[in-house]
Amino acid sequence: MTTFSDGSLPVRRRVARRVIAHQIREGCRIPVSTTLRYDTRDPYAVQFTFHVARGMDVVWYVDRGMLHAGVDAPAGTGDVRVSPAPAGQVLLSLDRDGHRAIIMMERGPLVRLLRETYALVNLGGESAHLDWAPVTDALAS
Repeated sequence: MTTFSDGSLPVRRRVARRVIAHQIREGCRIPVSTTLRYDTRDPYAVQFTFHVARGMDVVWYVDRGMLHAGVDAPAGTGDVRVSPAPAGQVLLSLDRDGHRAIIMMERGPLVRLLRETYALVNLGGESAHLDWAPVTDALAS
């Protein structure tokens, strides 16, 4: 993480948005309250918290650059994939242990969130916000 001449770290900033996403399952759209979060201390990822039941959340961290690419063209490989869908929607495919969840959400709120994240950390400037001190301290001990 970049420090200032006085040794201080950049101010930690966060952005959060609550949206209604839909899980696509057996041809049905099931609404899922979802919180999208971005924290400058984890500058490469956007956190998706799916509030699936009272007191039960499912959390995924999705690469911010992949989200950026995926709102306009298919992006991602492996466990997480993002792609545009008709009618101003975006599809998020999440795979874990052989189980797949397909999540559909409106493109507009996702793009607005991404724009807010870029106001905090420029695309390509993420490494300046990483705090490597704990890692180097652990390796040195």
